[in-house]
Amino acid sequence: MLSRGDFNSIAYRMTASVLVLSLLLAGASTMGLYVVSSHEEADKVERDLRQLVKTNVPGINESLWVMDMRQLQIQLNSLLNIPHVTKAQVESGGQILASTGNNLPDEATIRRSFALNYRLEDRIIPLGNLQLQVNYNDISKDLLSKAHVRFLFQLGQIALVAVFMLFIFRQIVTRRLETFENHISELNRGQTDALVLPKPMFFKGNDELDMLVQAFNNMSGQLREMISDMKQAEEDLRRMNERFSLATHAAQLGVWDWDIPKNELAWEESMYRLYAIQREDFGGAYDAWARTIHPLDKAQTEGEIQAALRGEREYAPEFRIVLPDGNIRYIKANSQTFRDENGTPLRMIGTNIDITERKLAEEEVRRLNAELERRVTERTAQLQAANQELEAFCYSVSHDLRAPLRHIDGYVDLLVSRCRDSLTDKGLHYADTIAASARQMGVLIDDLLQFSRTGRAEIHQERVDMNKAMEEALVTLQEGCAGRAIEWAIEKLPMVRGDFALLRQVWANLLGNAVKYTRTRETTRITVSSSRENDEDIFTVTDNGVGFDMQYAGKLFGVFQRLHTQEEFEGTGIGLATVQRIINRHGGRVWAEAELNRGATFHFTLPLHTEESDV
Repeated sequence: MLSRGDFNSIAYRMTASVLVLSLLLAGASTMGLYVVSSHEEADKVERDLRQLVKTNVPGINESLWVMDMRQLQIQLNSLLNIPHVTKAQVESGGQILASTGNNLPDEATIRRSFALNYRLEDRIIPLGNLQLQVNYNDISKDLLSKAHVRFLFQLGQIALVAVFMLFIFRQIVTRRLETFENHISELNRGQTDALVLPKPMFFKGNDELDMLVQAFNNMSGQLREMISDMKQAEEDLRRMNERFSLATHAAQLGVWDWDIPKNELAWEESMYRLYAIQREDFGGAYDAWARTIHPLDKAQTEGEIQAALRGEREYAPEFRIVLPDGNIRYIKANSQTFRDENGTPLRMIGTNIDITERKLAEEEVRRLNAELERRVTERTAQLQAANQELEAFCYSVSHDLRAPLRHIDGYVDLLVSRCRDSLTDKGLHYADTIAASARQMGVLIDDLLQFSRTGRAEIHQERVDMNKAMEEALVTLQEGCAGRAIEWAIEKLPMVRGDFALLRQVWANLLGNAVKYTRTRETTRITVSSSRENDEDIFTVTDNGVGFDMQYAGKLFGVFQRLHTQEEFEGTGIGLATVQRIINRHGGRVWAEAELNRGATFHFTLPLHTEESDV
């Protein structure tokens, strides 16, 4: 209960606080005023000295000029009549010519020196210095006395204000707080009616204490609402626990809590279902759980727990458990370890989930992968056998089919050379046709073998200068272009990674096509260029030849696909198919654009590797 005589009451403490603060402020203001007055008085002394010098220095200059020492001494003595001046003397050339008054300590005086000069016509003649000493102690004593009087006056005012404040505070605040305290005490004794305070208590109005009463009543209403909300929250929590139990049961998820210092292991209901153990049969300790672990997994599981206790990692292993009926289930654990400020483990809370079905599925996947690997191995062996048969076939084509063609070509030449006179023109034509067909067959066999080799040959990856590869292909090609007007526009090409021989074959086929299909033009124009987009180099060959209809572009890169007759342009229909196979094996793309009788453009790309990207 509050008491009027209690010096710990708010009224006394508030009054004491105001009193102390007022005293500090009064002292500070008095001190500040004293300092300001001291500066003002010092400034006044400076002004008085300057005025004194202005008035008396001319006479002193005259006396000093005529060396009238008696008059000079009288003039110095008159200076002592000025308030606070305690000494005056005249010096010249380091000697004291006249002096009056007494010396005082330096800390108690203000000393000033003024030059004495005599004007003779247009000249100023220095005579010496006038030195004055002012007693500053007298000035300080006067100022300090005034400050004491002012402080005592302020102290009296503060005492009156403090007494008045104490009286007013007790009447307006303290008595009302006593009533408020009585009301709170009734509330503490369990009187729920005290949740609402009467208003007003003493003074009618709407001051801060009335607002406090209103705030208390508002808080009381909020407390009633909070009590109602807490009851509703308890009901919601009960329902959530029911739903959580259903969810863990459906997910086969168990929740556990291990008190490490006490070695007490608490299981949520779903853990008992997961381990098929009755609550009364479970010992509630670490050892009771450890007995359920499969013997082959105990060492690993114990090691994971010890690692978690040491703080190396959280406990999250997979292990097997043996149910009471002997069945084995796979469990995945997850947990979090809680420690004190020293890092000592206190609790470990986690979950167990049944992953038996997943483990069985993984085992089935491993079995299927092994079966797939076996089939791939068998298929690879079959492909290797097929490749060997294909190599044997190519060897047969290369040797066995070439021999009859050479015989046909040789006997036709022999027939024409020995029997030309006995052959008619038609016979000679037949002989030429047979020889040309044999040679065409030889070219076709060569192209087929080349096409086959590009699909089977190992790619030797290296840095390839595309300028060199293109130039070597061009040298061979230009041997058959004698007499033709060909304008070549060849840009500098980048370095790539690939097989030099195969890429040279690409250039040979593309440039050969460009030369062949521009044969009908008076002036052939062939352009070779490159660009870089989206991590790949794009190479382009453009000509002004006969072109083709874009509706047949899809057939262009097929084997034996030709858009012109043999009579128009010779060929086997394998060159572009070879180009596509080589580029595809390098990880690139090839395509063509054309317009009938207006030329064609062939593009192919190669992936951009790190070193080429840096370049």
